[in-house]
Amino acid sequence: MNDVKIFFGENTYKYLLRAFRIPPPGGVSWYTVPMDTGNGLTLVLLVDDDKDILEVYKIKLEQAGFRVVTALDGAEAIRLAVEDHPGLILMDMRMPIMNGIEAEMKLKENPTTKDIKVVFLTAFSDPSNPAVDREKAREIGALDFLEKNISLDELTEKVRGYLKQ
Repeated sequence: MNDVKIFFGENTYKYLLRAFRIPPPGGVSWYTVPMDTGNGLTLVLLVDDDKDILEVYKIKLEQAGFRVVTALDGAEAIRLAVEDHPGLILMDMRMPIMNGIEAEMKLKENPTTKDIKVVFLTAFSDPSNPAVDREKAREIGALDFLEKNISLDELTEKVRGYLKQ
């Protein structure tokens, strides 16, 4: 088993510690995560404009035995979905160039990608009515809608469940 050091900017680091319930490592600006170097069988495409969040999710899903590719916006996600045909796409809703909603609509229009399962994973939800975002996601064909403050273990279990559906 290898160790991977993840470096974060101060604000992103504080957000990730809170969001992923990672205990602070004694005031240093890195956190060491054990990484399983085995190859997984199921490909998951992670799409988010925040590189730090992509890296954390990628490491956790790779530890769980998945192969993971990443994209920074919806346009890149569409290109990778056509090329690699992942079993699941976890996609942020709000990104530059092409947001997740636009990307999901284009994926559903394309016969090559229309059956790929998509789950929105976002930090932006209407706190007074999160059902609105969830309903919007399902209306355009997404399998589910998750908030980014989900624990990494719960996210991994949900990914396994989505892939079995």
